[in-house]
Amino acid sequence: MRNAPSVMYPVGRCAFHGQLLLLLAAAVAASLWGWRGSGVDTRLWLLALAGALLWLACALNAWWRSPSGHLHWDGRAAGLQNTETGAWFWLDSEGLQPQRVLGVAQALDLQWVVLLRLRSAAAVPRWVWVQRPSDPARWLDLRRALQRAAA
Repeated sequence: MRNAPSVMYPVGRCAFHGQLLLLLAAAVAASLWGWRGSGVDTRLWLLALAGALLWLACALNAWWRSPSGHLHWDGRAAGLQNTETGAWFWLDSEGLQPQRVLGVAQALDLQWVVLLRLRSAAAVPRWVWVQRPSDPARWLDLRRALQRAAA
C-alpha cells in the first residue's frame, strides 16, 4: 500500500489492557485459593500471595501510567531513507515538540485493539495500545497506515 492517508490517532489508557490485567489477577487469586486448600505450608503460601500482590500493584501502576498522546502518520513527510515517503511521529499529551518514531511494529492485533511497539532514538521502546473506540472515524485510516508501515 503506497498511499496510506495521513492520520493522527489518540492514544491513552486502554480499557482492554486493564481488563486483561484484572482477569489475570483473578486467575492468580483463584489458583492461590485452590493452592491454600491443598495443605501447602502457610509461610510459602503467604510468600506467593505477597508476590502476586506486588505483581498486581506494579501492573496496575504501569497501566495507570500508560503513555498518552497522539500517534501521527504523515504520508507526505520524508521517510527514513531517501526512497521512502511517509513517517511516524509521537506527540505526547503535554503537546511538546513531535518526536520522530523510527519504527512501528504490531505486537498484537485483535482488529478493534492493537498493541504497538514504537521505536525511537531513545534506547527503550514505547509500548502503546490503540483502540477503535478512541476515534472510530479514523480507525481504518490508522489501520491502513499501520499496513503501510509493515510493508
